[in-house]
Amino acid sequence: MIKNYIVASFRVLLKQRLYTFINSVGLAIGLATCFLIYSWVDYQTSYDRYFPSTQHTYRVVTQWVGSDEPGRATTYPMVRTRILPQFPEIEQSTRLFDRGYLGSRTRIAHGDKVFTDSKFFYADSTFFEIFPFRILQGDAAALLRKPNAVVLTQQTAEKYFGHDDPVGKTLTVGSNQEFEVTGVMENIPANMHFHFDLLASMQAHPWIKMAEENVWSGISFHTYARLKPTASAEALEKKIKNLLNNFPNDEHKIGKDINLHLQPVQDIHLHSAMNFEMEPNGNVTYVYLFLSIAILVLLVAIINYTNLASARYTQRLKEVGVRKVLGASRGQLIVQFVAESLMITAIAFVMALVLVQLVSPILRSISNETLFALNMSQTGVLISLVGIALVIGVLTGLSPALALSAIRPVRLFKANASAPASGISLRKVLMVSQFTVSIALTICTAITYQQMKFMHEAKLGYALDHTLVLNIGYPGIHEQYASLKAQLSENHSILGATATSQLPTDIHTEENIDISPSHELGVHCVSVDQDFFKVMNIPVTQGADLVSSMTATDSINQFVLNESAAKAIGWKEGDAVNKEMSIRHGNQKRGAVKGVVADFHFQSLHHNVEPLVLEFHPESFQYLLVKVNHERLSETIDYIADQWKRVAGGIPFDYTFLDQDYNRLYKSEQQTSSLFICFAVLAMSISLLGLFGLSAFAVERRTKEIGVRKILGALNSSILILISKDFLVLLVISFVLAVPLGYYFMNAWLAHFALKVSIGPGLFLLAGLLNFILALLTLSYQSLKIARTNPVETLRDE
Repeated sequence: MIKNYIVASFRVLLKQRLYTFINSVGLAIGLATCFLIYSWVDYQTSYDRYFPSTQHTYRVVTQWVGSDEPGRATTYPMVRTRILPQFPEIEQSTRLFDRGYLGSRTRIAHGDKVFTDSKFFYADSTFFEIFPFRILQGDAAALLRKPNAVVLTQQTAEKYFGHDDPVGKTLTVGSNQEFEVTGVMENIPANMHFHFDLLASMQAHPWIKMAEENVWSGISFHTYARLKPTASAEALEKKIKNLLNNFPNDEHKIGKDINLHLQPVQDIHLHSAMNFEMEPNGNVTYVYLFLSIAILVLLVAIINYTNLASARYTQRLKEVGVRKVLGASRGQLIVQFVAESLMITAIAFVMALVLVQLVSPILRSISNETLFALNMSQTGVLISLVGIALVIGVLTGLSPALALSAIRPVRLFKANASAPASGISLRKVLMVSQFTVSIALTICTAITYQQMKFMHEAKLGYALDHTLVLNIGYPGIHEQYASLKAQLSENHSILGATATSQLPTDIHTEENIDISPSHELGVHCVSVDQDFFKVMNIPVTQGADLVSSMTATDSINQFVLNESAAKAIGWKEGDAVNKEMSIRHGNQKRGAVKGVVADFHFQSLHHNVEPLVLEFHPESFQYLLVKVNHERLSETIDYIADQWKRVAGGIPFDYTFLDQDYNRLYKSEQQTSSLFICFAVLAMSISLLGLFGLSAFAVERRTKEIGVRKILGALNSSILILISKDFLVLLVISFVLAVPLGYYFMNAWLAHFALKVSIGPGLFLLAGLLNFILALLTLSYQSLKIARTNPVETLRDE
């Protein structure tokens, strides 16, 4: 019996090759999209689940009482030594400190080999108790106990030592600090919220003791705690707050102004967007968004399949009647139709797996090499995917099978036998649903593209084009930056050079300033040299003469504010120059405000321009920005490389362009935009495939009518209108339904940006027009094909 079902199904599919192809390809695209997004979501939700104990591991984060700010992912270093040990609910704790958290790189030498690394971290000796990475070499129990110990990842060990055993070898960090390699650990998996190449003992941190003794100092350490399985994080937070409210020797009552929250480590990647995150995190909104897209695209594919299947099954009314007269039960008919559906689904499933393999490299190049890779070796993944295909096969075959098998044989043999009108209405509803999703995704794609274009073309308030970024934070180079800058200025193709502690595209250091004993303000701050405003083309609106006349020798405790800072302080326009203030770091002495500059965007456009203080501390400089003439770019870079070698002491010449650093701020949005385009194209392709099949079916049913019309003088254009008008009306209805959907989702997405494009009617009309044109072209093929057919051929059987 089963063999008969399979043979009969195979014959039907071969007889209807065009519809078998359309159904298989459409369903394959939908399944492939679903599989790809499943792999992406699976990866995003797997972050920080590498260790079995991470469900009890928390990161301690800092939030200011009464502040709307997102808080800091870091804490004061004394939190681990003075606060956490007082609570028995905590089994163990550790700290991490990123030496290059402001973007600097570390000079590392072994013998005559010199390297640079941006991922040099410090950690307490308890680190591997909280995060038990696999240790490949060395004593796992004593890796960070020595004050000069350093642990390397496997990849870093191979980079520095090749195939030699690195344990016991010495690395020189910076100018003269020596570390002993005590172990080699496995490479950190990609789905962790932090990554380092070298992990040194916290005892070697240059100012850890001073920061711990000053209590409320050095809020730049990431602190982690593992709680006992029975402990409650919420209850522990309340106990910590009680301790902070009554913290000993806290004369300024700073403890009352902060909250220390326990953030589950497993929530960091998708649910945390704090200041001073270790790495850019994901966003749970995008997970929900792409899950919705997967469901919608798969729904479009299922609708497409069901539509075509129900349309074709109406051609099989007499076949069903014959089967019923010969004794076929309703159950047998249902099994037959479901078997055909399962066979098409099986073909589509195989095609989907092939599509995944073909498309995955493209999507990985758009986003990340670790994404969009189905692990078919996992039994659970394979069972899930096969289960999805089986459910789709059964459901898509069951609906038309139930409808046809319920019709009485007498009706099936009538001359004018046709499908119930409800079937035609259902196909129209399904088609409208299909194109609504397609147009809505096109609208979302158009708006994300416009927002990305807006961010790249936005006026930031300074010029970042043709600006090289050199890292000068290394010992030796830092001391000679003025000499290097002067030498570069002698080249006529170099338009200017300036030093800064942070890139102007992403200034995130925060500090308080004191205007008077009773007047303080939280600001962002950055150190720059006196040429910064000229090189970056930032207008000085107050005190231009004072700012331009400043020299490197008289710049300590002199400040320049942006307009937002002057306004937040309460100074009227023109009153800020020569007013005094102090900032809570360095020597904290009061100094004069030398000028005010126009506001510029020193963070991504997710943020509004906030108060900014620019100070002049050469010891803080990490970058040299070099503005070059783009006409002789290659020669100029070679000249800069030669000058670098003169002062670098073997450190490799490495540079980026400032506009590249700016674009990296929107990496997540760029990936989202690109993926939107991909999935919108897939959804549109499925819809057009369905439209092609339905139009072919409509033409087939009206072949003789079209032949009569041709004999009576109908033009090709009128035949095209005849076939297309019903479909185009449905497309217009789909557009009307898609507009509010697209607007709602994109309005929610744009809410994450402080500066954004306005959603006007033009983008909606463009998306609708694109779908309309593609649909019309699809319909034109079938309509013109039959219109050009000799009517004698269509009527010869009459």
